[in-house]
Amino acid sequence: MKQKTGRKLLGILLALTMIVGLMPGMSLTAWAADGTAWNTNNSLPTTAGNYKLDTDVTISSTWNVPTGETTIDLNGHGIKFTGDYGSVFWVSSGAVLNLEDSGNTEHKFTYTSLVSGIDAGLATVNDSASENYQTFTGGYITGGKGSLEPGKNDSQYWGGAVMIAGGTFNMYGGTLIGNSVKNGGGAVYLIANSGATFNMYGGKIMYNKAQHGGAIRINSNTMTMYGGEISHNACDWDGGGVHASSGTFTMTGGKIEKNVAGH
Repeated sequence: MKQKTGRKLLGILLALTMIVGLMPGMSLTAWAADGTAWNTNNSLPTTAGNYKLDTDVTISSTWNVPTGETTIDLNGHGIKFTGDYGSVFWVSSGAVLNLEDSGNTEHKFTYTSLVSGIDAGLATVNDSASENYQTFTGGYITGGKGSLEPGKNDSQYWGGAVMIAGGTFNMYGGTLIGNSVKNGGGAVYLIANSGATFNMYGGKIMYNKAQHGGAIRINSNTMTMYGGEISHNACDWDGGGVHASSGTFTMTGGKIEKNVAGH
């Protein structure tokens, strides 16, 4: 009798597992194991896999996301870019990057040094206009100044935090903050006609700056926003939060607010 009951319970558990796996919109990444601990403070992985940061990471050149599927759990830590120019992450064709954050570390970000020329605009949308910093909880990616898109001249830089060049970027958590570029996509840029895809399920994109698309610029590609927050970004021209010059932007959840466009 006990043996039959055990088999029955096992069957129910297996059925539930199959149902959850088939539910639309569910992320298998959310069920992933903790991943391999990453303790190196000056580089990021060169092979695909699941990784969990155990330290802050500072890099001076763009991290090319390896071919395959890679999950980075910021775990409350930061990834900071210190190079003269370059995106923090470059996601090319054949690569999938999942960004998560299971940490709750509190950070303070000073934004006045970021936004020369449009300080007043950001002060207007800042919740505490008398202060020049923002506190936030969790992991973050900052300092990106954008990569040169193939075929563009070297006065034009795109995608401060993430340049998507034919690959897929899934954002589940973390904060893209304090990135800026000379042209489009202060935080994220989807290269035109490359087949790039950006799915935003959670996390925040804040205090980024560009000429076009203070947070994100979509150019003949696809972004779907299921959740998360895009706020307090600014641009000199059009699209303080999201600028879709062409392509598809679909929003089914989350919020876009308190962004500033100069024109």
